[in-house]
Amino acid sequence: MAERDPLQKRVTPKKLLRYFIQGVIILAPIGITAYVLYWLFNKIDGILEPYIHIPGVGFAIIIVFVILVGWVSS
Repeated sequence: MAERDPLQKRVTPKKLLRYFIQGVIILAPIGITAYVLYWLFNKIDGILEPYIHIPGVGFAIIIVFVILVGWVSS
């Protein structure tokens, strides 16, 4: 009888499901955050467009806002 290598563990459907759920739990907040920042960037640039014609002002405002939220939360 051949011994099994302990490093070669069997991947079962239950493990695959667990890995999938863990991946979703890790990636969902990242994806949601990226989408919200993209949405805010478009909204702020849309609001400022008639008044300020400098590209990237919305991005700068979002970066400053995120830094301020991080500062307040610490």
